[in-house]
This record gives sequence, structure tokens and C-alpha cells, in this order.
Amino acid sequence: MSKTNQENLSNRQDRYVSIADLTSTPLPDRPLCVVAYIRVSTDKKNQDNSYDTQKQYFYNLLSRYPQNISGGIYSDYAVSGTCEHGRSGFNALLRKCREGGIDRIICKSISRFSRNTTVFLRTLDMLHKMGISVYFEKENIDTAIPVNSFVLTVLAAVAQEESRSISENIKWSIRKRYPTGEVPNEPIYGYRKCENEYSIIGNGYRYKKILPVPQEAAVIRRIFTEVSNGKKYIEIARELNAEQIPPPKRHGNKRTKNRLPKKGELKDGIYEGWTGRHISNIVKNERYTGDVLTQKTYTIDYLSHKVIANNGVLPQYLIKYHHPPIISRELFKKVQLIRINNSLRYGHNKNGSLKRCNFSSLFICSKCGRYYNVRNSSKNPIWFCPSVSRNNGIKICTAHKLYQKQAVKILKKASENKFGAKNTEQSIKKFLSDYTPTRNMCENNYTEKDRLLEAFNSSTSPALSEIIDNYIHAVVLSVTIADSRYSVEWVDGSSTVIQDN
Repeated sequence: MSKTNQENLSNRQDRYVSIADLTSTPLPDRPLCVVAYIRVSTDKKNQDNSYDTQKQYFYNLLSRYPQNISGGIYSDYAVSGTCEHGRSGFNALLRKCREGGIDRIICKSISRFSRNTTVFLRTLDMLHKMGISVYFEKENIDTAIPVNSFVLTVLAAVAQEESRSISENIKWSIRKRYPTGEVPNEPIYGYRKCENEYSIIGNGYRYKKILPVPQEAAVIRRIFTEVSNGKKYIEIARELNAEQIPPPKRHGNKRTKNRLPKKGELKDGIYEGWTGRHISNIVKNERYTGDVLTQKTYTIDYLSHKVIANNGVLPQYLIKYHHPPIISRELFKKVQLIRINNSLRYGHNKNGSLKRCNFSSLFICSKCGRYYNVRNSSKNPIWFCPSVSRNNGIKICTAHKLYQKQAVKILKKASENKFGAKNTEQSIKKFLSDYTPTRNMCENNYTEKDRLLEAFNSSTSPALSEIIDNYIHAVVLSVTIADSRYSVEWVDGSSTVIQDN
């Protein structure tokens, strides 16, 4: 074979041989601080057992090596791995890594660590740069020894595809059942499930029977009647609290021992009594007529898990005589007209939800855990803890209000501290020059940064104040307010504390 042909063959072979870099994170020559991360995706009983088993296993594993330092276990319970948002344990782990307190992470499998390929690879790269190794037991992959990045990418993609396939199968199964009336009963206030009694429809599908609870059913009838007579929700709630009538359970009947309140939810141990929110949820629930309307909401995709109202995108089915009614259909229709008119009058959407402002779901009360609400949103917005102004006869919080101008000033200061900038404009430039994940990352929306950059550089761009508002919304995950102390959590997992004097 000629020399030229040998060179050509060699080039062709090189072209088809993987040259992906073999990367590794060397272990430091000292006692290691080792932590474990566990996650289960649902709160079902078998997953509950899995959570406890994993926890005990990793506690024993970490204590088995006295030469290392146990950094404890970080965990997420009943949380999906396809998105970073809502994974408090995972984000706390990454924050601790950034602070320099961890050398090594042990995890059951890649799918427990993340089911989103982009998040998985970005996180591993970040940990590698920090000198932190990760060991995945199921795959027997240790980033402390040379690992082919292509292999990691494939395994992460498989984990994500498994999640997509499961999601699609469940979605298909549920939507096929709706047209035939195969809908189970839900544990709602006013009803109780009959443990060993079932209703059976024509095609053989069966579901547990529910029966009205007499005392609770009387409260339901009273609420619908008083709303139809023009009484305000908060007035009804105040009267029920004064009569010491127990409100609906905080988390339905599915609360489990491992579930913690989600961000923006009222903290455990705080009794709020009846509220206007309880009344609103009851009067728009058609199940009290004995009927069930399916697909009132739907999930956009398996990565974001974002649930939105179904306004004609998917078919809906009304299943009549599904279970014993508590109120008549006529009374329900009358109340719906009143509810919709009130919603439009007080600045709500037709479905009764508040119209969202730019800083919605941003400010959190440190005392009770609730998200701040806003009033005067079109003029001089004032943010306040809804527990303070609830006016339902039960005082559970004393948090102060926050004017939006003051909030923007605090967030500007936090941004300048984070990026080491002289002013907010410089902070925005630094943000745009360095990659920072936005809060919409898990929705596969990578355009927020591009829009912000275009607006900032355009001669016809909106006012700087509007750009700053959009910038804050893009990079700030939450702001926890404790009197005059503001803890700003950024989407990259870091935090900044600002004291307002």
C-alpha cells in the first residue's frame, strides 16, 4: 500500500474513532467530606419505603469509612428530576459545593441525580471545575477516574428519555379513559371515601364510592347559599372561624411524613382557619353537583411540569351522576355567574386566579412562608403578606408591607453586590457577558437572555426601568423578607443578603 493511501486510511479511521476527552476529577490527598444525594419522584407508599431505605443505606455507607468526614444526606421527596426548580435538596447541595464544604457526592443512579440531560451535564461540569467528584452506584461510574464525556451524555439522555416515555404513556392512558367516564373520586372537603365499596360503570371500570359527610355537607350548602345571596368570601370565612368550624385539611388527604411545604406555602404548625381562598376553591368545584368535568388543566411538557388552564386546547368531558351530589346544578350555575362577575370586577381572570405581575411569586414572608401579594398594581404597587391582611378573624403573621420602588432599590443593590458592579447597568452587562441560567431554563426557553440583550443594546429599547424589571425577573429566584433583612436567592443557586436601614 502506498504511503498516500496509508495516510488516507489513517485519516478516515481517525474520523470515525471517538476522540471525546477522558475527564476526571482527582481526589485531594486529605480526609474527604463525603455526602449522599437521594430523590424519589412521588409520595406513593412504595416510594415512601424506597426513600426510607435509601436514607438508612447511605447513612450506614457514610459511617463505614472513618477516614472520611460525613457531610450528611441531601434529599428531595416527591419531586421530579427533569427540572431544577423545586428541588430544594439538590439546590442546597449545590450551594454547599460552591461554599467549598464538599469533596465527593454519592448517588444511587444518574436518573436520581437528574433526568434532564442539559442540567446533568452542566452540573457535572460545574462540580468538576470545583474539584468535586461524583459516584453513581447503579452505573458504577466515578468521575474521580477518567470518564468518557460521550458515555455520560448517552446515559443522561437515556434517563431523560425514560422520563419522557413514562410521561407520554401515563398521559395517553388517562386521556383514553376520559371519554368513557373512567374518572376516580378525589378526597375533597364534604365527602369521605368508602373503603370497601365501589361504583362500576358499563365497561367494567370501578372506582371507590364516596358519600357526603353530613356536617361538612351542611357547610358546603351554607357557603353556596350565602355566595348566591351576595355575601363576600371573607365574610363567610370570618363567620365560620367565629363558630369554630374546622376548615378543609391543608394538603388534602395525601399529606405524607416526608412532604415539606412548597415554596410560597404556609409553614407547618400555623393554623390559618377558613380563608377567602377556601371559599373560592369550593364554589368553583363542580364535583359538589355530583358531576365531574375532566381536563380543566393540563401539563405543557414533561420537563417544565407547568400546569395551565385548558381553554379549548384539549377536549373536556362532563361526566354526570358520577357520585352523590351535595348541591343542585341550578345553584351551582347561579354561583358561577356571580363568581365570574366578581373576578372581573376585582382584577382577576375569568377562572378566578389573580392577574400576574412581573414580580409575582418572588417575595416570600420569612414568618409564615407565604408568597407576597400585590395591590395597586397599575399605579404604585405595594407588596404584602396575605396572612397579615387576611381579615378572617385569625391573626397569624405580622410581616410589614413593601413598596415596589423600595423592592427594586434593594434588588439593584443585591445585584451590584453579586456582580461587583458600580451600578445596575454594569450588573446587566456582566450578566449578559457571562452565561447565567434563567428561571425558564427548565421550560427549554433560552431566549430570555437574548431578548434582554437586544432590548439593552437597541436604540429603540424601552425605558431602562423596564429593562431592569425584566432583568431582575430573569435572574432572581426568590427574595425572603425578614423585617429589614432581605435574602436574595439567584437562579444559579447563590444568595445575597441585604440589610435595609
